[in-house]
Amino acid sequence: MSSHNIGVRPARRALVVFEDRNDARLLRLLRPGFRHCFCLTGEGLRWTLCDPLKSRLAVANADGASAAELARHLAGVGRTILYGVVGEPAPGDPLGLRPLTCVEIVKRLLGVSASGVLTPHQLYRSLLMPEPGRPAFVPLADRP
Repeated sequence: MSSHNIGVRPARRALVVFEDRNDARLLRLLRPGFRHCFCLTGEGLRWTLCDPLKSRLAVANADGASAAELARHLAGVGRTILYGVVGEPAPGDPLGLRPLTCVEIVKRLLGVSASGVLTPHQLYRSLLMPEPGRPAFVPLADRP
């Protein structure tokens, strides 16, 4: 490791994707358009997709496209996209025992504790508000 990288970690970016899913009866209880969430984290042209599916956790590289290109592609199929910076969990903030859902996995990837956030729509609303150490996420249409 070179000395110029010690202690300095560039802020990773994230695209958080919310979508409709009708493959399970319980999901119908959730707000349409906010029945599932997943995210991509990275920077520049190097991104990692993490999609917590019902039967497995899909993790894949999505290299070669910028955040704007990825967001345009994903939004083009009827999804809601938020763009922001991955935060660090507050020191000493306990993760607690919570159900392992798509929301919980995305929160942990983003460094968001928000123990009361359980549904994709609650996560969407939570990410729009800034937290200590993390500015608010912005909807795709509002991204500069």
